[in-house]
Amino acid sequence: MIGKKGTIKWSQSGDHVGLIGTADTDLYVNGELIMSGASEPHNFAIQMKEFVDSVIEDREPLTSGEKIMTQLKIIEAAQKSAVEKRVIMLEDSLSTVN
Repeated sequence: MIGKKGTIKWSQSGDHVGLIGTADTDLYVNGELIMSGASEPHNFAIQMKEFVDSVIEDREPLTSGEKIMTQLKIIEAAQKSAVEKRVIMLEDSLSTVN
């Protein structure tokens, strides 16, 4: 992903089959590796466990739905950019979602 102020690139490989699964993730910001290594269990499983724990414990998840909206807008723009093979500008209001 390329933005006005930098880039984010990640690669992920591993077993995505089964209840938990595992994956190795490398995350780069502006070309610099900032995270590398195995994620046990898979990141998605960790996210789902936090959500389930918040429901069981009757509390807000660590990341609220409002905060997730920013991430979803970025993902949607990245997918549209890939399909249309052009730069997709995010709405100016995106920074106010946080």
